[in-house]
Amino acid sequence: MNSAAPSPPGLPRRYAIAFSFPGERREYVERVARALLPAFGGETKGKSCIFYDAWHEEPIIGYNTARKLQQIYAHNADLVVPFYCQDYLNKQWCGVELRAIEALLYDQQFDRVLPFRFDLVDIPGSFKTDVFPVVTNRPPEEIAALILARYNALQQTALTLPERPPEPPPRLGNLRPATPLFVGRERELAALEAAVFAPPPRRVVVAHGFGGMGKTELAVAFADRHAAKFPAGLWMLGAEGKLELLPLLGELAPELGLPASAGPDESAEQRGRRVLAELHRRASAARDTDPDGGAACLLVLDNVSERALLAEPQRAALAGADWLQILATTRLAPADLRAGRGQGLAFVPVDTLEPEAALDLLRRHQPDGQWPAATASGDEAAARELVHELGGFTLTLESVALYLGLHPDIRPAAYLKRLRKEGLPSADALGANPDVAAQTRHREKQLALVLDATLQKLAPAERATLVYAALLPPDSIPWPWLRAVVARELPDALRKEEGYPDPWLGIRSRLEGLRLLTPAAHPEIARLHRMVGAQLRARMAERRKQRLRHVREIVSQMASQLESSVEHHSGDLWMLRPLQEAIRLLDSGEPDEALALAADVVGGVELDIGRLDTAFDFLCRAEKSRRILHERDATDADAARSLSVTLNKLGDLLARRGLPGDAEKALGHYQRCLALRERLLQANPESAQAARDVAVSLNKLADFLASRGLPGDAEKALGHYQRCLALRERLLQANPESAQAARDVLVSLERLAAFEGGRAGGENEALELQVRSLEIALKLREQNPSSFFYQRTAAVSFIQTYQRAQAAGNQPLAVQCLAGCFSVLDPLVQAGVELDPPMRQLHGQLKPLFSGGAPE
Repeated sequence: MNSAAPSPPGLPRRYAIAFSFPGERREYVERVARALLPAFGGETKGKSCIFYDAWHEEPIIGYNTARKLQQIYAHNADLVVPFYCQDYLNKQWCGVELRAIEALLYDQQFDRVLPFRFDLVDIPGSFKTDVFPVVTNRPPEEIAALILARYNALQQTALTLPERPPEPPPRLGNLRPATPLFVGRERELAALEAAVFAPPPRRVVVAHGFGGMGKTELAVAFADRHAAKFPAGLWMLGAEGKLELLPLLGELAPELGLPASAGPDESAEQRGRRVLAELHRRASAARDTDPDGGAACLLVLDNVSERALLAEPQRAALAGADWLQILATTRLAPADLRAGRGQGLAFVPVDTLEPEAALDLLRRHQPDGQWPAATASGDEAAARELVHELGGFTLTLESVALYLGLHPDIRPAAYLKRLRKEGLPSADALGANPDVAAQTRHREKQLALVLDATLQKLAPAERATLVYAALLPPDSIPWPWLRAVVARELPDALRKEEGYPDPWLGIRSRLEGLRLLTPAAHPEIARLHRMVGAQLRARMAERRKQRLRHVREIVSQMASQLESSVEHHSGDLWMLRPLQEAIRLLDSGEPDEALALAADVVGGVELDIGRLDTAFDFLCRAEKSRRILHERDATDADAARSLSVTLNKLGDLLARRGLPGDAEKALGHYQRCLALRERLLQANPESAQAARDVAVSLNKLADFLASRGLPGDAEKALGHYQRCLALRERLLQANPESAQAARDVLVSLERLAAFEGGRAGGENEALELQVRSLEIALKLREQNPSSFFYQRTAAVSFIQTYQRAQAAGNQPLAVQCLAGCFSVLDPLVQAGVELDPPMRQLHGQLKPLFSGGAPE
């Protein structure tokens, strides 16, 4: 019987279930269909009962396919299961199937249609009171169970599905999931499996091959496949340019929830050992859930470019760490990496993609995951020829697959003809044993031709986004930076109009869909293949300088944004690493204020975090650039002030680090900073900013001398504190309404009070200074009644005055200060304000004393 013809009345319908869906959702729907097979008799019998188009090509090929499909859905399936989404409504073939479904609804055969949806698209023929499950984020097996329950109710059957295996434990680590379109590589995956799970001693496994062969995706796919065997996590670190293993490991500290620094004395190597200890702790804790009892933690070192990183001295740092497996990807050849006889390393070559896997890659990128029935034979033959011509070069094949998938009007034969016309070098032209240089040139030319075809299809804003991405670090390309720099060049293209979608979202979606920019661990960071980046840079020779300037300016702008936000939003720290990599990449050795500003910000943030080694590196970069710019033009006030800012930070770092000689260097930086600012103030005595800068430097210098404590330091420190206070009081007199000026005087009075309080016999002088500070704090609170900051400042000032009064023996004033502090905090608590822990604890201590009135 023709399965597309209507079943005669009284006879069973040909199919138990028929699926209707757009090609974009094929992968998910196939998993649902496969989950149903056991209920209908297994692989062979089950497929005959379930209409999933890839399993039933014969009934629908030939003329009048649309009519045949409608017969299947309207007459030859007991239960029709459509998966609606926006793509479904946009597809012509889905519209054919939808008309058959609407005919069932018109005949009121509602139970024969069980619709699901992937998004909140309006479902044809439905009402707001109808309930249709959204399948996004739901396991296919769960949807299969719902379908079978409806089928059993319709047909009065009792079919069952096997019990679902227990859900695997949540995957830990920062490694992204594998791409769902990863194909082939079974030989390499098996080789990785044999090397990784070989008996002890454990070795570093190295996947090596030419650029563009898919080494990173292979490593990610391997990790994905064996995730359950690494219950302590799957971790990835970018290794390009890295020379030492432990400092590289230290970069995982934030990912593991560890403090970025254990203290100012911690070196990068010590930070790496701290990370190693945490990974070991997790591996030990996961021992009971490790299915094979082997390494519980997998670390992928991606794109190793320096042989030193995998040399014996570095691997020795992991001696005895049998709980940790390292998998490295590299373009380096085994001969470059072997030490001695290469003990401790296991090599897995990653070469060209096998022809059948390459064909599968091209096929699966088609809109329906297969060649259209009308052109399938010709498409398959042309695709096979394409694969041969490209020689299995993975990156180029993926680019071709994406291009053909997104432009279904261009068939493989036409595309191959175009590439040949434009000079595509055939794999046959390479000869039998080409050297490395010849292979590299050949593949670069192939990629260039394919990339040209793709770029021609991009809109100007999409091309600009890609070009700017090529000027940034390939593994750390922040999407917000790209948006900012493209908006500068093409403002009209990114202008958002009310009632219209944001054009930037379309640009991002397009480039991600083409896999020209791919996801990284952080959702706001993209990655660009290095070979694609090199091709793009080669195309922009005439505008490269201008665009590099734009990139430097955006990097500087984003650094300033980080500096202003990080104190209040630690979540913005994700920008720190892209900034560091961008500064290193863009630094040409010539002084540049935009990069110097970014380096200064990065150094300051790292200093606050406590990673002094990294902070020192970037602050030295900033100081060198700004010093040269200042020397070139000593009259440039902005250059002088910028240099003074960096000198201050370097002084702070050296004072904290405390290595031999650091104290003298810190003092030198503070003194140079003060001298620069004194000259700026002399040149512009009316400048409030210049006066504030001098006051800050005086305070810094005084703090340093007071803490150093050498003979004569105390007198010098006192002089600096007093001069700082005089400057700030003069600024307040000039602008009595300025809260900032008042706050600065308050701080100077507190510093002087602390200094006097630490000197023998200085208790009364300290109390007098602290009382003056308290008066300012109370005035600021009165002027800003809704500001929690000034409420808290007043409470702290009351406590500090209480301590000074106690030290001076003034008990009545001490009690008044405690009562004053409670009078500030208690109304905040009564109003439901969330106090920080120290203030909450202080309120709790004062409440028993003052909630019923002040004590005698």
